[in-house]
Amino acid sequence: RNGAHCPFAHIKADDVPDVSSLTVKEEPQAPDSPPRRPSGVAICRFFAQGLCRNGANCRFSHGETKQTATGPALSAETSLLLRRLETGELPMYALDVECVATGKTHNDRAVAQIGLVDAYGRCVLNVYVKPKKEVVSYLTPLTGLTAALIDERGVPLEEAIRVLRSRLPSSAALVGTNIGQDAKWLGLTAPGDCALLVDLAALFRAWDGSRYVYFSQDHCAKVWLGAVRPPNVAHDAVGDAAVSMALLGCYMR
Repeated sequence: RNGAHCPFAHIKADDVPDVSSLTVKEEPQAPDSPPRRPSGVAICRFFAQGLCRNGANCRFSHGETKQTATGPALSAETSLLLRRLETGELPMYALDVECVATGKTHNDRAVAQIGLVDAYGRCVLNVYVKPKKEVVSYLTPLTGLTAALIDERGVPLEEAIRVLRSRLPSSAALVGTNIGQDAKWLGLTAPGDCALLVDLAALFRAWDGSRYVYFSQDHCAKVWLGAVRPPNVAHDAVGDAAVSMALLGCYMR
């Protein structure tokens, strides 16, 4: 009804060119990125139900995002995970661990604090752990931990993990920066102790054209949240877990 004033093109059927012989030039694809469908196509309703039999050959979208100059396409699994988190299908908890040094090498570490927060950043667990091995350094400028604090409030690691498991639903998505290492230190499994692990380091990494670049939690918090850690303020497991949850919320928005 808008005639010449219509904002859309009025093309006659005879004016549509034959595109059957044309090919689409694909952008260079990042390593491990799945084959991508043309952008803008409809979401595959069978994939959303886990029933698509066409896999990478499906002509409908499996939820991938388009690759850009600074980031490769998100995998279908990651896109589906984010949708499950957005809909509340998976309860979300963020975990962080602070460690002390029990030796002189970088790998000589023992868990000394465990922090767990819920999806709203509220503290669910804050427990200090007394390491079995002799502590060489409490790394106080980084961790905020001291001998007096651990001596006064520290409990055996086994007791701390028992309490953690009692407060972490097995159906939850457990969020954190390099969360796999924290889970390994605590002996947590996914699925099992939780449904899955969401590594923020993988979500916030950037593609520079040849490799992934990873960023610290402090850097991500500064860039994405505008939050800067004041000088001489140490890390804290509960505080860092809350930052992780805030970062995930920002990423999902």
